[in-house]
Amino acid sequence: MLSPSTISDQIKTLEQNMNGKLFERVGRRFRLTDLGRHVHHYADSIFKTGNELMDSIQHGEVESQVPLRVGVVNAMPKVVAYHLLAPLLESDHASRLQVSEDILPRLLANMANDEVDVILSDSPIPSHHTIKSFNHFLGESELGIFASKQLKRKIQKKEFPECLNDHPFLMPTAGNTLSREIENWFDSHNVTPKSLSYFENSSLLKLFASHGHGMFAAPEIASTYIEKQYGSVLLGMMDRATERYYAITSDRRIKHPGILLIRETATEFMNSKSA
Repeated sequence: MLSPSTISDQIKTLEQNMNGKLFERVGRRFRLTDLGRHVHHYADSIFKTGNELMDSIQHGEVESQVPLRVGVVNAMPKVVAYHLLAPLLESDHASRLQVSEDILPRLLANMANDEVDVILSDSPIPSHHTIKSFNHFLGESELGIFASKQLKRKIQKKEFPECLNDHPFLMPTAGNTLSREIENWFDSHNVTPKSLSYFENSSLLKLFASHGHGMFAAPEIASTYIEKQYGSVLLGMMDRATERYYAITSDRRIKHPGILLIRETATEFMNSKSA
């Protein structure tokens, strides 16, 4: 037990560090100053957090309190990311799921800084990337061409893919994996759209398409969702064109139970016909 003189000395030291008085005398008693109440608020929170930490350790809850930090590449189809992550909300990992979205290079940098545990991506790690990270293939989906029902009636006066010529096409950001796949397919099938418009946000792209502003490419596995959400329907399949999906981690072997669940979910989801 600390003596009154020791407590008094500690308070004086704390006041010096805080550059202000923590207590003021009122009659024969002391009460907290405004600064004292402010410091007390934070101190109370610190002690509460410390008690929660010790309690979680004593009850073996360390694993359940550590968040699973997922980075989703912004070009990744949202419906695919949803189906891979949704089971986590029904598992023991529900309270520790944290999801962010960005381009792959920044997410890889975040992983190198231990800010992300796993990245869901539509492309593997770039060959020039030097920081240790590993691809875990999750599956793939064939690609199809979609359009609004009104545009489909106008387009399909000719056979697919000839019917795509001279009509507007909505593209993902130039240079990304899906964009290159579409351009290669155009070249190999002599398809020449009327115009190309580029979108970084895939949801905005599909919204424009739903209003008849152009056709777009998307994974066949998302066809049910695309028709329900955006009213766009499948015109035809892009033969020999696929979109591949990866879980990228800093470890060659997946150990985290949440990431293992994502991989198990991917196996079931990719074998289904559509989302």
